Amino acid sequence: MVSPAIYAQMAGIHIHVMVFHLPLLAFTGLVLAGLCIDRARPLTATLGLMRDRGMGALFVIGFFVLTFTAYTTLKLNIPQFVPYYADPMLADLSQLIHGQPAWEILHSILPVWFPYVLEHAYGILWLLQLLGMALVAAFCSRSAYHLRYLWALALTTMIVGTVLATTLSSVGPIFYSDFYGQGRFDQLVELLRAHPANQQILIVSGYLLDNYRTGAPALGTGISAMPSMHVAIATINALYLAGINRWAGIAAWTYCAIILIGSIYSGWHYSLDGYVSVIVVLAIWRATRFIAAPRAGA
Repeated sequence: MVSPAIYAQMAGIHIHVMVFHLPLLAFTGLVLAGLCIDRARPLTATLGLMRDRGMGALFVIGFFVLTFTAYTTLKLNIPQFVPYYADPMLADLSQLIHGQPAWEILHSILPVWFPYVLEHAYGILWLLQLLGMALVAAFCSRSAYHLRYLWALALTTMIVGTVLATTLSSVGPIFYSDFYGQGRFDQLVELLRAHPANQQILIVSGYLLDNYRTGAPALGTGISAMPSMHVAIATINALYLAGINRWAGIAAWTYCAIILIGSIYSGWHYSLDGYVSVIVVLAIWRATRFIAAPRAGA
């Protein structure tokens, strides 16, 4: 409704990506779902899922693609609704919380190998965990717990990625000088340029800025800082996995911490962006607990 032409183009892009990657992702999702259902006989459980839940999972996956396309379309249109304004306030509040810019603290204490970890964790691994967990839940959506996750994921995308992102329209430290004409974060950008593993951050930021200026729909585009969707998705997946397996939960919360720290280190986000995401997602997860609650007479 907001932009039918952009929505159609973005839907084509997302469908193409899903068709190209779906076989491998679906296989991985099926195996993980099989392990969730029957750890002793995961292959038997996987074959049963394919037979019983194949069509239902395709419906969920299709719905996921269409709604995620709506999210990216709205993200591209955020500055049309609410021009970017919140960065000075977010930068001041984040600095007030820590007593100094949080990125300064992180760049002074993090080991030299952290950017190499972040390079993979913040990029392809984040995308895989987003799609992978959605696929697991899609094949297990008859279970109330997995259905709860799908509802929580949808609400996270709507509330964090659309409503709050539009209300608190902002670009993040790495784009501060481009949109506000002030060099408040120039030192951060110089620190990023000094480490070879951070080149991907600079390439992606250039890609996003060029796309903002041209306005052409493209994969992964749209500039929005507050709240952080990277942190929000990592948080909802950590909550989800912690309810399935203790060790998976520990790994997921560790990954979530890396994403939160990395979002500040890289200049994509102010520290407050991640903190707000965690708080809102925790509230969403708590609010959806009734979906998986035992029913009387069940």
